[in-house]
Amino acid sequence: MSIAGHDLSGEAFVDECTTIAIAHDGLIVRIARALALEQEVFVRVQNREMLALVMSYSREGTYGLSFDTPRPAFWGNLIDQPGEGPLDTPEPGIASDPLLVVNGEQFEQVLPPKPPPRGAERRRSPRIPMRQAKACIELPDRTTEVVELINVSRGGVCFRSQHVYPLHCPIRVAAPYTDGSTNFFVTGRIVRVHRDSWGGVYGVEYIR
Repeated sequence: MSIAGHDLSGEAFVDECTTIAIAHDGLIVRIARALALEQEVFVRVQNREMLALVMSYSREGTYGLSFDTPRPAFWGNLIDQPGEGPLDTPEPGIASDPLLVVNGEQFEQVLPPKPPPRGAERRRSPRIPMRQAKACIELPDRTTEVVELINVSRGGVCFRSQHVYPLHCPIRVAAPYTDGSTNFFVTGRIVRVHRDSWGGVYGVEYIR
């Protein structure tokens, strides 16, 4: 099994992963990549591919990935019908995985709730990963910080910083930002905060 997408540096990747658990509506994997919460990745099993959202993270590099709707057929013979448990002879390459879960209640204890359906999700436009790009954050007291820009969309941006920004903090942001050029600042607020060993990843929603 492999995971494909862009990491926090904007680098595209296709990496083999260690599978911790799988279920009809998602999976838990360990991968040596830094990923952002709520970013999209592709799960690949043999010749099958499924879009998933990163819904949880632990410092050990374990991520909870969730499909928009339950997709039991995606796993092929890895999962039997509900209540029957995994097959005795799982798909080649997955036999060493420590846990195959089909019990929905058991799986929900380790994976956060799945995202809303695609037609009703909060993000109204796709995120565009940025590589080696910067943004400038301006606080209400006019202090500014140039930060690493992770991705942009019509509704906001995601950036990384060592500075601690509180949730719901009002800011102005220019993204992308180029020092010495004319940069346009847009009003926004911090709507998502994720702290990790590299600092903090912040999601910004523009205020219209």
